Amino acid sequence: MRSHFFPTLAAVLAIIVFSHALTSNAVANTPPSLPTEPYILTPPPPATPRINGPGVFGVRPGSPFLYTIPATGEHPMTFSAKNLPADLILDGNTGRITGELGVKGEHIVTLVAKNALGVSAKKFRIVCGDRIALTPPMGWNSWNCFAGEVSADHVKRAAAAMVKSGLINHGWTYINIDDYWQNHRSSDDPTLRGPARDAQREHPAQPAIFRHERTRRLRPRPWPQNRNLFVSRPVDLRRLFRQLGARTAGRRDLRQMGF
Repeated sequence: MRSHFFPTLAAVLAIIVFSHALTSNAVANTPPSLPTEPYILTPPPPATPRINGPGVFGVRPGSPFLYTIPATGEHPMTFSAKNLPADLILDGNTGRITGELGVKGEHIVTLVAKNALGVSAKKFRIVCGDRIALTPPMGWNSWNCFAGEVSADHVKRAAAAMVKSGLINHGWTYINIDDYWQNHRSSDDPTLRGPARDAQREHPAQPAIFRHERTRRLRPRPWPQNRNLFVSRPVDLRRLFRQLGARTAGRRDLRQMGF
C-alpha cells in the first residue's frame, strides 16, 4: 500500500511564518549601502586666520632651515614673527622661513598670521641641536603610491597636489622620495643596477626636484648631502643608518627603529 504525505494547514502556515521571519531578519541586518559620491565630513576651516602645525621645530647647526607657517583662512594673508633669530628670514607673503643657524640653542618665537578678518598668533619653539625629529613628519611618501615606478614627474605632481589641496596649510610639509632612486650596483635585480648617474655619482633629476619642492615651500627628502651615500655604494641598511644617524637622527631614534 502506497503512502502519501500531505502537510497539514498548520504545518504550511508555520513554514510561511518561519520564512517571513528569516527574510525580515536578513533585511533588518543588512548594512546600509555606501555612498556612491565622495564626501568630506570635516568642516571647512573658518575664513579668519588660524595657525596650525606643531609648536616646535628641530634643525641641526649648519643645516638648511626651511619651515612654512601652516595657516588657514581667507587670502590674501600676511605673516610676521617676533623674536625670530637674526640668521633666519621670513617671507611675509608666503610664510616661508629660511636661513641657517650656526649655534646650538633654543629660540621662542611668536608666529603671526593676519588677513582682513583677524589675526592669529602662536608660540613656536625652534631647537637647534642634535635632535631634529621632534615631531612625527607629516607628508607624502613615494613608496605608498608608486613603489619602484617613482619618477621625477610623480614627485612634482604629488608636491603640487599637497599645495593645491591645502594640506600644506595644515602642517603637511614633507616630500619623501623613498627607495628606487638610488643606484644599487650589487643587486641581483638588473633594474636596480646601472652606471653612476653622472660624473659626481648623482641622479641628474634630483637637484631639479629639490629646487622644485623648495619653491613650493615643502621639505624634500632625502637631503642632498645624504644622497651620495646611496648612489656611491651597495645598500647596507644597518651601516647606512649608522652613517645617516650623525646627520639626520639621534641615537635613541635609531634604537627605536630597531637599528
